[in-house]
Amino acid sequence: MLSYAAKDLLRNPGRTLAAFAGVALAVALVAATAFFVDASAARMTQRSIAPVAIDMQAVLTTPLATGPDTLSIQDLSSRVLKVPGVQSADTLGGVDLAPGSLHGGGTVLGQPLRLMALDREYLQHYQLITVASGRYTADSVLLSADAASALGVTPGQTIALTVPGRPAPITATVGGIADFSHADPLFVSRSPDTQGEVAPVPNVVVLPLSMFENTILPALRVDATSAIPQLRSGPYLELDLHVDRTRLNSDPTLAVVSTQGLKRAIERSAPGQVGVIDNLSDSLTAARGDTILAKILFLFLGLPGVLLAAYLSRYAGGLLAEAQRRERGILDNVVRFSAGIEDPADLIADLDQALSSP
Repeated sequence: MLSYAAKDLLRNPGRTLAAFAGVALAVALVAATAFFVDASAARMTQRSIAPVAIDMQAVLTTPLATGPDTLSIQDLSSRVLKVPGVQSADTLGGVDLAPGSLHGGGTVLGQPLRLMALDREYLQHYQLITVASGRYTADSVLLSADAASALGVTPGQTIALTVPGRPAPITATVGGIADFSHADPLFVSRSPDTQGEVAPVPNVVVLPLSMFENTILPALRVDATSAIPQLRSGPYLELDLHVDRTRLNSDPTLAVVSTQGLKRAIERSAPGQVGVIDNLSDSLTAARGDTILAKILFLFLGLPGVLLAAYLSRYAGGLLAEAQRRERGILDNVVRFSAGIEDPADLIADLDQALSSP
């Protein structure tokens, strides 16, 4: 049977080639579309998270709380770094002060002010703040270009900060002027109601973390417990986290499961005392929807090619239908002619000869 099938395929190579080409083209189009979609999805994770500057933010829910059971930012850092997948944790603090809180060069800044607290290592890990002139040291502060221009202050001069809850202003030396044009992630809202919204503040003072913890926060605690607090919005104290991105799956649909699991693990490290802003999952969730739409789109784009290949295969087979009917007629005649032959070997020989004829 196999020998007859092989002879039938080889006897009319044109028909066989047309059928093979049609089937191969249809299968190739489907396979190429599927491979292209999979390859695109494999790069979607890295593309979607590449613009994310801060992977996650572990924010203390009560930064002004005190007491033996209160979780400090140092304790939180030690716990978070034990979570598998977390590579580094840098502390960032901040608070918004009312207009008139900054004095310098004989001028009072009549606009709202943002205090940011971070160490010099933060500037190295996150390329968000650029020191345009001067330098940032452990005993100096940075001023944004807008604040320095409004006050007419240059590096080396002294400024004074008026903080609610502290009767005397805090004096500090300006170490440098900073550029915040690429620091939008630092101005993202931490409030659950407006989380993710970016509201840049032009006037910023960057001060050492030790000054924020030892001087600013105690004063804000005094203000918070007063009869009429002056501070309208509370401060924030957080850990900005780098996670091991190599552990994430190349498909955003699977990668977002890992990032959400990591977020829950960080929150479980200090239940009720820390909230996590998951910037990676937000980006991967958007990429997951794009991946699904891309797969549907490319499948629909490949479907017309499959239909065209099937039609071409059928059309080529139809052109050779006449030759196939002629061959069947020859076989029918041979069978009828050989019906009276008693020896089956003679019948097989006649069939073989008929199939071998052009």
